[in-house]
Amino acid sequence: TFLHKEQFPSDSWWSGLFSANFPIFEGGMIYQNIRTAYSQMRQAMLQRQLLARQIMEQVRIARTDWLTSVRLVANLKTELRSAQAAYHQAQHSYSAGVATNLDVITAQDRALSAQLAYEQARYNERVRMLNLLRQTGRFTYPMIAQLAAAGDNHPAPQAVKKKMD
Repeated sequence: TFLHKEQFPSDSWWSGLFSANFPIFEGGMIYQNIRTAYSQMRQAMLQRQLLARQIMEQVRIARTDWLTSVRLVANLKTELRSAQAAYHQAQHSYSAGVATNLDVITAQDRALSAQLAYEQARYNERVRMLNLLRQTGRFTYPMIAQLAAAGDNHPAPQAVKKKMD
């Protein structure tokens, strides 16, 4: 173009004419950036897998704890009934003159201990049920309202058990 116009180019024409971009000092930076991006992607995938395994483990542990508590409450309820029956029998035996006052007091102590253990187990069962609901993401306001309305006859254990199986 300049030879044809027979005119000397200005400085801006020379810089535009001969400018070139050679990544001499970048030595494989694009390849390195791609490798870094793949590495970060693999790390993110591994972190997601680790988090998924941790969540499943926490849910499994919470469910096992809750089911164990449910079984413990059932066993302690049976123990409480038997301790109360033994206490009533000791009272009747004392009134009939067959047992001593110490027998009645001992039976009463066992009945009260069994009742305390039963109530503690019921409390722990409810705490573990709430923990399971929290771990599974089902601890919502409607569930809280349902549990509060149901009181002692809460339907959540059956609902959670069916959903978790």
